[in-house]
Amino acid sequence: MTRQKTSETLYLFGLLLLVAAMPLSVFMMSIAQFALLASWLVSGNIFTKIKSAFSNPVVAVLATVYFMHLVAGFYSTDYNYYFNDVRIKLPLLVMPVLIYTSPKISAQWFERILSIFILAVLTSTFISMGVLYDVLPHKKAITDIRDISIFISHIRLSLFICLSVFIVAYLFWKHHGEYILFKSLLLILLIAWFLIFLYILEAMTGVSVLIITSLILLVYFIYAQKNIWWKLGSAAIVIVVPVLIFGYIKKEAAKIYHPHVTANIQLEKFTQNGNEYEHNVLNTEQENGNLTWIYLCPEELPAAWNERSKLNYDGKDLRGNELKLTLIRFLTSKNLRKDSLGVYLLSEEEVHSIENGIANVNYQKMGDMHVRLQKTIMEYYAYKNGESPTGNSLLQRLEYWKAGWNIFLQNFWMGVGTGDVQKAFDKEYEQVNSRLAKDVRHKAHNQYLTFALTFGIFGFSFIMFSLFFPMFKLKKNTNFIYAIFFIIMFISMFTEDTLETQAGVTFFAFFNSFFLLAQAEE
Repeated sequence: MTRQKTSETLYLFGLLLLVAAMPLSVFMMSIAQFALLASWLVSGNIFTKIKSAFSNPVVAVLATVYFMHLVAGFYSTDYNYYFNDVRIKLPLLVMPVLIYTSPKISAQWFERILSIFILAVLTSTFISMGVLYDVLPHKKAITDIRDISIFISHIRLSLFICLSVFIVAYLFWKHHGEYILFKSLLLILLIAWFLIFLYILEAMTGVSVLIITSLILLVYFIYAQKNIWWKLGSAAIVIVVPVLIFGYIKKEAAKIYHPHVTANIQLEKFTQNGNEYEHNVLNTEQENGNLTWIYLCPEELPAAWNERSKLNYDGKDLRGNELKLTLIRFLTSKNLRKDSLGVYLLSEEEVHSIENGIANVNYQKMGDMHVRLQKTIMEYYAYKNGESPTGNSLLQRLEYWKAGWNIFLQNFWMGVGTGDVQKAFDKEYEQVNSRLAKDVRHKAHNQYLTFALTFGIFGFSFIMFSLFFPMFKLKKNTNFIYAIFFIIMFISMFTEDTLETQAGVTFFAFFNSFFLLAQAEE
């Protein structure tokens, strides 16, 4: 086999292994990148390829983002963080150069690679279901449905599913005339399963991205149509869907914001055992519309609970929260009084739920998006009433965003530099006396905000330019697959630090380069 043939074979193998590994194995993802690099080195002409890559404006712009991370380390102070960060971000440089200077792949191989990615995502969902139903071994008990994604974060898996849904739809639309009925039904069932799994995973980020992307496509469809009835029908969907979603959320919030018990109700003073209740009707904390701090008898709860459970009343539940608070909230959610009788009325399953840190009877229903929405509304309600945001993903993000915005304003022109991002956040949390627990004081969880506070306003502006320039330079804005990928990534970066982890930066750098540069220009 010639050197060139060996290089091409290794290149295709690396591409296939990489897309297969993304939803399944971070380790194999690294192996795949080494295979791609090996194929590039085997083909020879290294300096010629580098010169060719950087003479292409798209590759040069994409690679410059990495060099910005290098340069912004010069005015940083935490070099351990800096070197780790530039190591993680290396795919931003390597992928565009490597893919652009490697042999162009055919349309057939392009679709094969995408098909392998879809199959890998499908496999990951099946494994997750196996974990959920204890068919497959896993390291810890599943107390949060999001823990069933054991290879990658549930958010990243949900984004993979969103991309897969649209790729399957694209392939179906492109080849529907060639497919037999069975194959067409298989693709439809595949899309249906992905949507069902998103619901089971309670992946609000994925569902939100899917809905917003679909609405953007509909807007484009409206623009492209000449038939007035198609335009009107599509426009109606674009308007009605957000209105229905908003109405549904408002209805669910109303159930929570209006307690079933008010200060005007006459409350009993004593338990059945003759002990006195505490009633704090001024505290509006509630669970499922029931006020939390009424009908509370601290004298009876410890002994009653310790009879039912091996976990001490004054200790922690298995999620690390104060068990007594979890118990009180759970009893409240069932509209039971917080006394010995209330504890005895709990089932064994409910006792185990409390031990596992589940603070509401409804939260036992894992795999229910409706429950996830209720939890999010409850979290926001509690946050407004002064509770700590720790443990609540949405509310923690609000704290991260506030901290990140303050850091950006304080370092508006140059940013804090590549190495001092986490240090800047640690300092900000201390200065504002953040209610976040120290172990969850993370970075922005907003990639745009992270760019802004790292590089300042000018660096941020260039990075935004680097996102849009390749698409319009190569006229990929009308390419369905790339446009979908771009929209998904663009939306997800509002709630995720997509490029701050190895898996995230590899996903973005690879597919961005693959869709832009892997095939010959049309």
